[in-house]
Amino acid sequence: MSKALDLITRVRGVRGAMLVSAEDGLVVAEQLMEGIKGGAVAALAASLAGRLRRAMEAAGTGTSVF
Repeated sequence: MSKALDLITRVRGVRGAMLVSAEDGLVVAEQLMEGIKGGAVAALAASLAGRLRRAMEAAGTGTSVF
């Protein structure tokens, strides 16, 4: 996982990369620049993924895949 995160963070403008559990927002792996609060970003990402999943199901478009 660290190699994949390293490749992502080499892209211009990317400040970090994380692998986050969508169910509970726990960080599985991270590679972040200093000053970025990984736990807060992970919780936000999991919350947004859950909201998107529920919105897509309500709209009848199927389920989202991340």
